[in-house]
Amino acid sequence: HNVTTPANATLDLRSAKVGTLWISQESWPSPGHLLLHGLTYDELDDRNSLDAPTWVEWLRLQPSTPFRPQPYEQLAAVLRKDGQDGDAKKVLYAKEYDRAHRAPVSWSQVPWYRLFGPLIGYGYKPWRAFWLSLAVVILGAVLFGMGSRYGLMTPSKAEGLITDAQGKTTIAPHYPVLQAFMYSVDQFTPLIDLDQADFWLPNATRGSELFLGVTTGSLLRAYMWFHIIAGWILSTLLFVGLSGTVPGA
Repeated sequence: HNVTTPANATLDLRSAKVGTLWISQESWPSPGHLLLHGLTYDELDDRNSLDAPTWVEWLRLQPSTPFRPQPYEQLAAVLRKDGQDGDAKKVLYAKEYDRAHRAPVSWSQVPWYRLFGPLIGYGYKPWRAFWLSLAVVILGAVLFGMGSRYGLMTPSKAEGLITDAQGKTTIAPHYPVLQAFMYSVDQFTPLIDLDQADFWLPNATRGSELFLGVTTGSLLRAYMWFHIIAGWILSTLLFVGLSGTVPGA
């Protein structure tokens, strides 16, 4: 407190035990000169009046390596005990974000810290997966609807087609009608059956040829596989994010 030249000082609080913590912003040391690993405290002094982003800024004054998660967890625990659950989650999100960007990531951690974790805020922003899911479903509805309009979607079951005496093939009148939005939801959501995905498929032999034998129908079928995989991934991330079973949550 009241350090006259904090930029030239190192504040070493490692393994200290404090009843009430008061941090004066005027006395913050320069980045890399704050040592907090092992510091424990019971409460924050009311004079701090700091919001979560400012607390995170303070924590980031620690050396970037080795990464120390304990100071984040200690602060979050005290904030939660004080009823500031929102700020506590922001601090824990910052912990996972900083771990991903300031610490070495092993090969086993790459899928989480480089790909899936950011999609749901490392478990602290699970609704991101919902909005991404909604965007993919809407995109799918548009593409599958266009595919139906231009004849790229064909029945997947034999009874869906009938051939008249002249050899002309048409859709059987009793066959389920393709509804683009419902089809998109059905393909995207693993555990929902809307009687759409089983009856229609993009036909890779249909549509205009674009290059090297690739048709618009084959592109729509490739998108369908992406759509299904995205559904499995995002649905799983939303579920585990809301249930709090993801790493760091």
